[in-house]
Amino acid sequence: MESLERDLHCPVCLDVYTKPVLMLPCQHNLCRQCVQNIVYTQDEDDEGYRGGPGRPSAFPCPQCRQCTYLGRRGIDGLKRNILVENIVDSYREVAAQIKKKVVCAEHEDERPSLYCSSHEKAICALCKLVGEHKECEVQELKNVLAEKKGMLQGKMQLLEDRSNLLDRFIQENKTLSKSVEDKCSQHKDMVRRETLALFSIISKRQSTLYDKLEVEKEEKLASLSGQVTRCEEEKGRVAALVRDAEVLMKEEEPTRFVEAANEMAERLTLGAESEELTPCVDEEFEHCLVDFKEAQDMLKKLDFVEGASGRTSPDRQPCPGPNCSAYGDSVYNNLCSKCYRVLTAANSGTQTDQDGKKNTQTQDAPGQPSSAAQQTTSQTCPTSPDRQSQWSYNSQSPGGSPARGRGRRNSGGRGPSLYYCNCPQCAGVQFQLDWMSAPQCLRLSNYNTTITHMPNRGHQPFGPHHVLADISVNSGRIYWEVFVGNSRGFRVGVTYDRDYPAREFLGGNNYSWALRYDYMCTLDGVIRFQAIHDCREVVVEVDTLPRSLGVLLDYDRGRLSCYNVGRGHIFTFFCSFREPIVPAFDVWKGSINIRTGLPPNSL
Repeated sequence: MESLERDLHCPVCLDVYTKPVLMLPCQHNLCRQCVQNIVYTQDEDDEGYRGGPGRPSAFPCPQCRQCTYLGRRGIDGLKRNILVENIVDSYREVAAQIKKKVVCAEHEDERPSLYCSSHEKAICALCKLVGEHKECEVQELKNVLAEKKGMLQGKMQLLEDRSNLLDRFIQENKTLSKSVEDKCSQHKDMVRRETLALFSIISKRQSTLYDKLEVEKEEKLASLSGQVTRCEEEKGRVAALVRDAEVLMKEEEPTRFVEAANEMAERLTLGAESEELTPCVDEEFEHCLVDFKEAQDMLKKLDFVEGASGRTSPDRQPCPGPNCSAYGDSVYNNLCSKCYRVLTAANSGTQTDQDGKKNTQTQDAPGQPSSAAQQTTSQTCPTSPDRQSQWSYNSQSPGGSPARGRGRRNSGGRGPSLYYCNCPQCAGVQFQLDWMSAPQCLRLSNYNTTITHMPNRGHQPFGPHHVLADISVNSGRIYWEVFVGNSRGFRVGVTYDRDYPAREFLGGNNYSWALRYDYMCTLDGVIRFQAIHDCREVVVEVDTLPRSLGVLLDYDRGRLSCYNVGRGHIFTFFCSFREPIVPAFDVWKGSINIRTGLPPNSL
């Protein structure tokens, strides 16, 4: 085989012939590309091989130096050696099928029989005896082979289990898609029935209003008809008086005329003194005026009611502070009257006392933080005195600390102002993610409400990397939601408001609590969460994988509850908080999104 390979080597490129193979008149063979390289690289001054200033006309054979003359066709005039080309094809096929013998990289005559665990490579016995692997730990290659095969089989089994799980999940999704279509059709039928019922009510009310209009019309027409009848009767009496007067005017006897003239004058006077001719009714239907604006506004607001879980509509906007120009005065519509007065006063530079009276604030010197910026005003909401619900306003300067929440770092270098009320009429607490606490492998976007894991940035893929919120809570209740539908590995929880160690996982110490999920724990088809605190885990199995997680922190009662939004409770931590609490998040697969500003009773 080796001698055949040498015979099939081109004397120019020293490699196996490449088609097409040309045969020279001296019976030697060359690759066409090699012939072109020889012909067109001849020295232009070598007149023995050129026929003039045109293209080359001859070249020497690389093996026997016999001159080969090219005709008018040039290289195309040389014959192809089809036999050599076929032999080359056969050789390449056979060579590809021959399995080369594996030998040691250091000793070509020895086959590897050992495996070096330190360098993770196969070696021969000489390498262990006299080579660089004398001090290394080695194993028999066949044992390592069996171990590696077992490991790969285990990995393959995991992938097969994952594939089966995906098949089941795909089937469940298809079934769910069919159910969604059926449910949508059912709800469309329900909407059609309800709208038809509204149409029926409107049609009945239309008939009732028509009847009322007809009744008033008949009354008006009857009154007008009676007045016309009376006028016609009076007209007949007037005509009779006129005729009697005309007869008297024709009387030629003066005595009779004079005697009857006074009586006729009185009759004519009485006839002319009849009632004023004014219509008894007008054309206006004052008692049937139409004003359906309120009903139209109500119909324009027709929408689906809240679901069985009692959650608010997803398009509900959280209640921002009164300084937010994007919402204008609409923010105050969500506040009770007492909170409205106080927040309006705080925004305009005045304070409000318990009775709602305004007190003008004094202006501090330029460059100095105002006294109002360093204090927190707290009042009891009058809408629910039995629950003692409270609201808080804090315009925080650097170093300020409100009573119920504290702003953390933000891009401006100072904490945000917190405006929220815990009364049932007001919205919850709104916060964002603190970009200064985010490591390089986590990217914040969507106004610091979305965390995306960036696998291409250098880090340990399963190492600790977390982001904290830009607020802390030291009393009351706060609720937020985390959309986890785009993530396959995350932790959601809270920690004390301190510099959290970068090398510790959430829940890996006694001052953090976290709910963990990793898709690798669901390969057997069972969805599991781990509730972790101080490195102690509690495994919680759920029926369906949540799309959104709800987190309710009740600081005063020492409870941190996690929910599958719209489906039910997952787990509750019972603890005694001694320091301010900060929401914390960790993601190592995909992205998560937080939604804040929700009232604590959103569940």
